[in-house]
Amino acid sequence: MNNSFTVLLIFPLELILIERLNRCIKMKKLIALLIIVSFLAMPTQIASHDARWNSKTGTIEADGIIVRFFEMRPHYIVWVPEFNNTTTAYHINFIRIVEFDDKDGDNAVDDSEVLAKAELTAKDLWSVKAENTTIDGVKAIVVSFEANISVFKTGMKGGIGQAYVAFINKIFLENYTLENGYEIAGGRELKIDIKIKDWPWVSENSKLALLVLIAVGDKEGHMEKAPETHMHQIQVRESNVRELRLNSTDTKFQLAFRWEEQVRLQFEGNETYAKVNHSILAEECDSIVTFVYPHFNGTLEHDPSIVALETEATEGEATEGGVGEGLLEQNVGGIPLIYLIALFVVAIVSIVIVIKVKR
Repeated sequence: MNNSFTVLLIFPLELILIERLNRCIKMKKLIALLIIVSFLAMPTQIASHDARWNSKTGTIEADGIIVRFFEMRPHYIVWVPEFNNTTTAYHINFIRIVEFDDKDGDNAVDDSEVLAKAELTAKDLWSVKAENTTIDGVKAIVVSFEANISVFKTGMKGGIGQAYVAFINKIFLENYTLENGYEIAGGRELKIDIKIKDWPWVSENSKLALLVLIAVGDKEGHMEKAPETHMHQIQVRESNVRELRLNSTDTKFQLAFRWEEQVRLQFEGNETYAKVNHSILAEECDSIVTFVYPHFNGTLEHDPSIVALETEATEGEATEGGVGEGLLEQNVGGIPLIYLIALFVVAIVSIVIVIKVKR
């Protein structure tokens, strides 16, 4: 009788233990499944964007920025996809390279100091090449403008030689970090590598200046008026990056024109860096940004960029980020915030399940 009673007592306990064990196994499987699903739901390419080159219109179309090259030359007409149905755009137009004798040392070009110049606005001057490529593992669209530009001495009809000039435009599909630590924003920032090679100098003591017109106009190439501009400085490691922020009451988005305050000089296998000076002259129809480069031999490289900035609907003030980027569209360390929230929820649910099972 005692043995029978003991067996009957143990048997229900075994059933309870087995049932709890099964529940634990099921819960662990459920937790594992939730974690796997949450990771599978994450994008295969973090913060990846879409971009394409339209050769018929000479336009790079990306998620956060659209850039049209007017007449297939370095005249950048820029807007954002949200404003495709409007006519207003910003213009950044590289028009001229000038050699000048900076006698007063003010790093500004006076008409009386100009020794020679090369125009960048002639039609059918540029050789254009576009390609989809990968740079350091990051996909990019590269559109290059290259030309041998005739240089004319002041007071002379004929040219004194030619200089090689290139504008190599890159838009990355993901964020891309440069050697100096500056991060190019994927899908909304156009990096421009400017190269000037073998300039036929008139004087050994002169400098070079690159003139850029900044304006607001339409998408057909007409520049109508100067935008409001505000200068900012960004510190990136040991480098200083200047930002000229462009704003207009004719459109709801802002643009930033950025450049590093130094250039790379290459000559006979040697590489050095030199300071870039700049000046800004605001006029009614446009603003003129002048980059002043030192005298050099060989090749000069400078790399400005054009960035589309976010417009806050409530305050109307632009900040860095994708255009119209909401809270759940923001990134934290390159990971979309919505996925971090999902992982956090999964972790909380898993902890609650484990606590309940233990009880």
